[in-house]
Amino acid sequence: MADPRKFFWGIMVISLVIIIGQGCAGGRTNHIRCSNNVILSWNQNNEPDLAGYKVYIGLSSRNYGSPIDVGNHTTYIAKGFCTGTFYFTVTAYDHSRNQSGFSNEVSETFAETIPHEEISD
Repeated sequence: MADPRKFFWGIMVISLVIIIGQGCAGGRTNHIRCSNNVILSWNQNNEPDLAGYKVYIGLSSRNYGSPIDVGNHTTYIAKGFCTGTFYFTVTAYDHSRNQSGFSNEVSETFAETIPHEEISD
């Protein structure tokens, strides 16, 4: 890569494609299994030295946890959400581990839960 400052200047668009399940259940113990899922997809970055993408998930806007390296895929299924609002964004990185800025942020709110599965010890 010739100039790291020019890396990934294009805008990466992330979209919330579909919610593929809903539900959250408490078992007889305090274990909880949630099954709200989100499929995320984004436009491919066309840089010749693209190595992959990282997905970020947060509980508030622009405040994310550790990234999830999804390799060179442009779709990711984020699983296991309970009620609440969750925020998602993506970055791209090259083979030298230079990383782009965040894509646009999308969010999803899960307002209701439907019993899915009980978990007990």
